[in-house]
Amino acid sequence: MQVGAVSLSNQAFKGNPYQEEILQGIANLNDNEINQLAKAKTLSDVKEKKHRRINNALFCSIPVAAGLAAAAVPTIVNPSRIGRLIEFAKGFGSWTVPLVVGAGIAKGASALNKSSDTYNNFNEKHPILSNITLILAGLAGIRGVEKLGSKLWANYGLKFADKYADKVVKFSEKLENSKILNAVSKKVKSMPKLAKGAIKSGLSFAPWVLVVAGFVNMIRHNNKKANTYIANYYDLKNTQAQVRDYLANQSEEV
Repeated sequence: MQVGAVSLSNQAFKGNPYQEEILQGIANLNDNEINQLAKAKTLSDVKEKKHRRINNALFCSIPVAAGLAAAAVPTIVNPSRIGRLIEFAKGFGSWTVPLVVGAGIAKGASALNKSSDTYNNFNEKHPILSNITLILAGLAGIRGVEKLGSKLWANYGLKFADKYADKVVKFSEKLENSKILNAVSKKVKSMPKLAKGAIKSGLSFAPWVLVVAGFVNMIRHNNKKANTYIANYYDLKNTQAQVRDYLANQSEEV
């Protein structure tokens, strides 16, 4: 969209109906059309799709890191392998639910952003406040889901556990007798205590490190997008002003 880079005094424009029509089109753009062009150029400039993939990868890795941390540092003493697997599932689930809720709120905000000019303009002018609002909405949503989950577990969880108790015992025996897991267990036991402690500490902090990295990346990207949009918008407005001056001068010469 670097229309302003074109020399408007270039003789090639004179007497060329096609190029004069383009300039006339630029001159006649209304503010809403310029706004849409600025947005389209901004999404291209900031590599929106690439950023979305990076952020999705960061947030999707959080439950896995949380599950590994829970399995490595279990809440029960000397857990069996099925116990560690349960700890992994608990850790995985404890982060998956908040992230799913957060993703739902973010998607709803994105849909609102596309359908509401008022909300869209607010996001572009106040990106930090917009992010804080989304985070607060996410926290409220997570709290609501946690309460619902507790009620569902109280009503159905224990019944489900009793129903499949025999299968769980058989699966546990298979895990305890697994040759591959036994080999891995021996290697882990042979590691120095300092190395094992460092790994456990790293896993414990990993989910929060990923959360902070994800939010920092998101906030920095949104700020960059807002600043890029403003720069593109005013660049297009300045280009339009130059085109209008050029066309006005051409009319006077005629």
